[in-house]
Amino acid sequence: MTVHSTSMDAWITGVNADTSGRSLRNKVLRHKPADLTDACWTPETPQRKISQALSADNPGECGALFPAFATPRLVAGAPLADNVVKCRLKHPDSKDYDVEFTPAELTRLRNVFPDGVCDWSATGVEQRPLRGAWLAFD
Repeated sequence: MTVHSTSMDAWITGVNADTSGRSLRNKVLRHKPADLTDACWTPETPQRKISQALSADNPGECGALFPAFATPRLVAGAPLADNVVKCRLKHPDSKDYDVEFTPAELTRLRNVFPDGVCDWSATGVEQRPLRGAWLAFD
């Protein structure tokens, strides 16, 4: 068993054993082991743990060691959650882009995507909200 699973087990066991009148959120926060953090490990031996908050832009030492790059969907405007399997389509509109199209370029864009382009402002086709899949500690 690794340190990570041992710490996670201790966390969950502590929360489950807590018979205080605290809210679940407070129990979760109270029992969280200090060593469970966002982190990466250096590739050399012995490895060194680098604890740092992780974010979409992947900054800091972890980002330098393990760069992350945007996918074509993210660059096109998909949500960072990447929870849209099939996007809804809309007619290409030149106002949606940060570049100016010539009339010929706009015609070409519409010919390349005759059924439309992804409308990332809309929910995905048949997308439904999650029901009970994730705990929320609000």
